[in-house]
Amino acid sequence: MSDFKLGNSKSILNTKEGMGQKELISFVLGSPNLKNELIQYVVSKEFNCQCDLLQDIGNLNYDLVKNYKKKLFLINNRDASFEYVIKFISTNTPDDDSFILALFNLHIGSGLEHKALGKKIKGFFYTDDKLNLFLRGVQTVIKGEFWVARDILLKCAFNGFKQKIFYIQKQTNLTEREIEILQMISLGVNNEEIADKMFITPNTVKTHLYNIYKKIKVKNRLQAALWAVKYL
Repeated sequence: MSDFKLGNSKSILNTKEGMGQKELISFVLGSPNLKNELIQYVVSKEFNCQCDLLQDIGNLNYDLVKNYKKKLFLINNRDASFEYVIKFISTNTPDDDSFILALFNLHIGSGLEHKALGKKIKGFFYTDDKLNLFLRGVQTVIKGEFWVARDILLKCAFNGFKQKIFYIQKQTNLTEREIEILQMISLGVNNEEIADKMFITPNTVKTHLYNIYKKIKVKNRLQAALWAVKYL
């Protein structure tokens, strides 16, 4: 363990030490208050790494942290904007993929997860999380994995799928039924089986296929199936 002392860490922002290749540097992004300083202390102790409290990522001296293999940023959702953090990183260090971002101090049901997942946030920690759960989650995101509740992940995936289908419908004028038929074609389902599943006649399926081919500009069933695999 390091000799880290609460409120008295040797900041990477003010020192030229540690310029060799090291494994992990971490930051708590937020105001200097008890909760943030405790997280700073615990992360430093548990993961045996430098951990700094940073009020504004704009004060980060990238030249002093670029040699670390992993750069963990724990963003207090109430103190800092994750969108601002992401914008700063993408603008100033566009070729560095070693940044690991996670949000903490979230309220369950805020709905922020879907937006944040799309912006490369890896972990989500809530106001009522226990310490051992928080540390397990931090360890998970350091490994490069996501830490997000399964029900939230499924909901985000479903909402993302609905948005994707909406966009496809807008671009191609495909109906919901035609998209359903395309999905079945991509799985190798024949016309008779499609008719049975959709409670329509095989001739109606053929009519749908004719309209589908025109809308997505393909000539046959194989091309339609390949299109569905690619876009659906």
